[in-house]
Amino acid sequence: WLILSADGVAARDWFVRPVGGNYGKEDGSSYQNAWDGLKSVVWGTGGVQPGDTLYICGLHLRTRTGGSAWEIFTPGISGTGKDSRIIIRGDYPGDQGIIWGAGIMAHEAWVDEGNNVWSITEINTPNHMWYFEDITADSWTVLTSVGSLAECEATPGSYYSDSAFIGGGKFYVHTSDNGDPTGRIAANRLGYFPLLHDNHYITWLNLKAYCIYRWIDFSGVDGEHATYVTWDSCTLWYGEGYMFLIRNFNHHLEFINCDLAWAVNAI
Repeated sequence: WLILSADGVAARDWFVRPVGGNYGKEDGSSYQNAWDGLKSVVWGTGGVQPGDTLYICGLHLRTRTGGSAWEIFTPGISGTGKDSRIIIRGDYPGDQGIIWGAGIMAHEAWVDEGNNVWSITEINTPNHMWYFEDITADSWTVLTSVGSLAECEATPGSYYSDSAFIGGGKFYVHTSDNGDPTGRIAANRLGYFPLLHDNHYITWLNLKAYCIYRWIDFSGVDGEHATYVTWDSCTLWYGEGYMFLIRNFNHHLEFINCDLAWAVNAI
């Protein structure tokens, strides 16, 4: 069957896989030729158009070595109506799409402080919530916040900040297996940040997204809003406060069969 979008152009499937791969032409035209990382997705001419589908494939877990605290992923265009939506889905057969808003802390080397505790310099963006160990597509460990360095030394799978998580202080971690944390510890707000900004007629389908910071976060100014956006059968876990801060001018937002968990105020 030939599926046509509202303007009569054949709708297309596009594909993006985790950054750092070697995906043939890397023009997004097929799974074998997928775009290399979320930042490489092309929106509009030469890429995703209204009516098209973008498959997010595989585990998108950012390793932050420097630069921007997080990497924003915003659809560069909108759909044009209910019959010409942009569909962003995570259910490519055999390669579930997963996006993490937490990212691996790799801006400097970890320092062995003794007593199974390691340290790294704090940066400003993360706060006291949500630190993870050994994230894979299927498993991870949620680390536990403790109130002192001594408690961190005594508690495998814990973390502590000597500066209330303010940049420039020390962040300490005691891994769950007493091992070296290098390449293993992910902090909230250092990963990918799906953010809707004046986007319309978009469906997120069968996607897993963890520790996303405010997928919608607007000041309530007309013209900066999202409308006719649907999250369908998505897994949405780990929020600091508001995963979706919905204010004035946002409307026709649907959450269908989603699993929202571990957030103080999800919506």
